[in-house]
This record gives sequence, C-alpha cells and structure tokens, in this order.
Amino acid sequence: MEHQPHSRSQSRRIPTWALVLSPILAVVVSNADVVLLSLTRSQRDTGDLTLALATTIPLSLGACGLTLWFLMRLRREVDRRTQAELETRASLADLASSLDREQLLRRELDHRVRNNLSALLALVGMYEDSQATTSEVVDSLRNKVLALRESFSLIATTHGEGVELDELLRAVVGVVAGGKANAINISGPSVRLTSREANAFAMIAQELLTNASKHGALRHADGAINISWQSAVVAKSVRVNLHWDEGPIPPIPAAEPDTQSGLGLTLIQRFAESDLRGGVRFARADNRWTVDLVANIKIVEPAQTLRTPQEMLV
Repeated sequence: MEHQPHSRSQSRRIPTWALVLSPILAVVVSNADVVLLSLTRSQRDTGDLTLALATTIPLSLGACGLTLWFLMRLRREVDRRTQAELETRASLADLASSLDREQLLRRELDHRVRNNLSALLALVGMYEDSQATTSEVVDSLRNKVLALRESFSLIATTHGEGVELDELLRAVVGVVAGGKANAINISGPSVRLTSREANAFAMIAQELLTNASKHGALRHADGAINISWQSAVVAKSVRVNLHWDEGPIPPIPAAEPDTQSGLGLTLIQRFAESDLRGGVRFARADNRWTVDLVANIKIVEPAQTLRTPQEMLV
C-alpha cells in the first residue's frame, strides 16, 4: 500500500521534452489564429491524458495573402491611371503644338496671299504700260494664277516642311505646258523651298514656259526642254544652280520670255534677285536658248516630331 503514492508523484512530473517544447509551442500559439489540440488516453486505468498532436491553422497568412492581392491590384490600377494621365497630357501638348503651328501657317498663308495679290496688281499695271494686246495679257495672267494655285496647293500639303523643287516644277509644267509636258525633262537633287521661294520659282517657270510656247522650243514638234539643277550647302543656306536648256528655237532676232519688250525677262530678274537672293543670266547660241539661275535657299527645318509622354514631362 505504501508503494502507490510514490508512483503517483513520479507520473505527475513534467517531462523534459515538455519543458523544451513549451516555449516553441507558445510562439506557435501566439502567432496563430486557431490551435487544434488532439488528446488521447494513453492509459485507461489511470485516466491520464497525453498530447498526441498540436497544429495551427494559419489564418493570419491567409489574411496577409488576401491583403497582398488587393495591394497588387491597387498598384496595377494606380499604374494604369498614371499611364493614362501621361498619355492624356502628351496628347494635349501635341494638340496645343499643332494648333499653334496651324495658326502660324494660316498667318503666313494670309501674308503670302496678300503679297501675291499685290504682285498681280503690280503686273496688271505693268501690262497696262506695255504694248500687249488684251488676249496676251489675259493669257499671261491666267498662267500666272494657275502657277500660283499649284504652288499654294503644295504649300498647304507640306504643313510647313517645305515644298520640293522637283514637285513644284512638274506641277507648273503640267498646268502651263499642257499636252507638251512630255517634251520637258526635269532632274535634280532634293531641294525644299519656303513658301516665298516656291512662289518665286513658280513665277519664273511660268514665264519661261510661256516664252517657250510662244517663241521657243515648244513651238516645234521636235523641240525639247531640259531643266536640271545642282545644290550645295553654303553657310546657312542651300545654293541652287539651275540650268534651263531648250531647243531648237526658231531663228528670231532675240529670244525673250515674253512679247512685251522684255517684260518677262524683267520679272524673272526681279524674282531671282529679291525672293531667291541670287541672279539669272540668259543666253542664245545658234538655235538654243539657255537660262542659268542662281538661288540661295533658306534651309527648311523639319517639323517637330511628337514626343513621348515621359519627354513631355521633362
């Protein structure tokens, strides 16, 4: 009978492993939301309970994962809205730039139209003082208006980037020479003209074509005109050397671009000196008529390209 109390005191001692695992278990329990304990009876006669399983359901990790997912979605939405804002600001900046450029072009076009109308009025006055007939004056003015129309059409389509000399000459040849355009050969490197220079070249080409149709190579079925030019950058401008060669021409005492006592020659010289900042030289040898024109063309800067949203914010 004295042996039983001694065995009970030994069974109630805390095992060493329990002392080691208790701090670990306390940490697990303190960081968990739910702790599941599984107890089982080791000895049915004594009724002692032994811990068989201890586990946790990490609800805090699930909550953290859900919160992280929401944060990532929120970050993506913020990035999307930021990008949309950048694109909107860039579009507004491009729109403002386009509107400014359009207003500038309109002011320039209005200025050029006024100048050319004034020039046409001056031409009418010059024809009044000449010996030209009414039909000759009408034909000359009609061709000038057609040449200016082609020049303005090209100016409007280039959006301030300059008119190609090759395109301008072909357009003027098409409206002035008509069915004889196939007899005219045009060749030369790329040269971009400002609106003022384009109008000047259009007027010069019109005068020379009118002269060729009335007195020069285009009067003959085998007549031909060669228009060529070379260009070189000099200082802050482009020097253009244009050579006009036509033949054969009829044996007349003098080859003049118009019948009004050299009125066409005078107009060409004025355009070459004032608008093209150069000069012109005419020559007649045997049965050919040549014109050497020197022009100093302003370098046309390309239109500003659209910038990225990031560049807009810098």
